[in-house]
Amino acid sequence: MECKSKILALDLSLRSTGMVVLSNELTILKSSVIKPPIRLRHAPRLEYIISQIKSYYHQYLPELVVIEDYAFAARGMVYSIGELAGCIKLWFYQNNVPFLLINPSHLKKFVSGKGNCHKERILLAAYKKWKIDAPTDTVEAYCLARIGIEVINLLSETKTQHTAYEEDVLQKIYDTNNPGGTYDVQKGILKERK
Repeated sequence: MECKSKILALDLSLRSTGMVVLSNELTILKSSVIKPPIRLRHAPRLEYIISQIKSYYHQYLPELVVIEDYAFAARGMVYSIGELAGCIKLWFYQNNVPFLLINPSHLKKFVSGKGNCHKERILLAAYKKWKIDAPTDTVEAYCLARIGIEVINLLSETKTQHTAYEEDVLQKIYDTNNPGGTYDVQKGILKERK
């Protein structure tokens, strides 16, 4: 039986990109960590990761792609991860694939209730909330997918229960992506809330 909608969620990394495909019925259709061979550097590494993501996209044809946005206070290989994210976003844009960027603090708050917590708290909160027990990158991708499902539910006016902090995050995601009242990521997903 074909799922009504699917979400592809990406926790981008140059060493270990977490990827989850989740159905609207909350079934994990695919969960994977994309790890490029260590010998690959620079453009070949980007090409490897991007080709894997494209392959998953074509295999599952999700309604929406959800990507964790930049952590602006991050240190390390921020320019390189920016290159990867830019290439991915450009490919989705050029192929009319709706995508949604989720601020890292919104992800943390949606899962744990606190927008400034450490990864360990996210893993514990995700386990308590959804019984998800997987590698860190995959857990974060799963959490992004859950946000994507909730956004689709809100827009289709499907009634779902949310905690106050989840509702706050969903409103912030909507406001961030919808400054003028309607949002069109390549004829995308968000529209005015009633």
